[in-house]
Amino acid sequence: MGGNTLPEINARFTDATDYNPDFICIAGGTNDIQAEGVAASMQSAVEDMVAKTLAVSATPILVKTPPLGVSSYTAIRQGRIDTYNTWLISYCSTNGYELADTDDTLRDGVTNKLATEYDSGDGVHLSTAGYIKMGKLVADAIQAAGTW
Repeated sequence: MGGNTLPEINARFTDATDYNPDFICIAGGTNDIQAEGVAASMQSAVEDMVAKTLAVSATPILVKTPPLGVSSYTAIRQGRIDTYNTWLISYCSTNGYELADTDDTLRDGVTNKLATEYDSGDGVHLSTAGYIKMGKLVADAIQAAGTW
């Protein structure tokens, strides 16, 4: 459901739940950060999607929003991602949900931005290597959930 904000993904969530999956990966946030004051709507959408996931007896796997690359980075935008990711860590810890950490794992330790090898070149979308790394993180989170 790419290209949507978290509330838009939530509005279309039956696109996932109708298939009766064992797991649902909930990822988003990059498209939400363009506007100020979106944290509450992001959090509410995630909480609602988790409830919908549990309602179909699936296990939610949550994914942190990756950092921005050099060409899209602003301190304000990255600050919104960091605020959301901090909330997501707490939410998952409090509720016992698995979290795929695409933020710290894909971040360059020197620049604090999306690592060049994981950036497609636009500063927003991941490269093939970035998506492979993300897929491995999600697979690890599914395995850690221990329900398959």
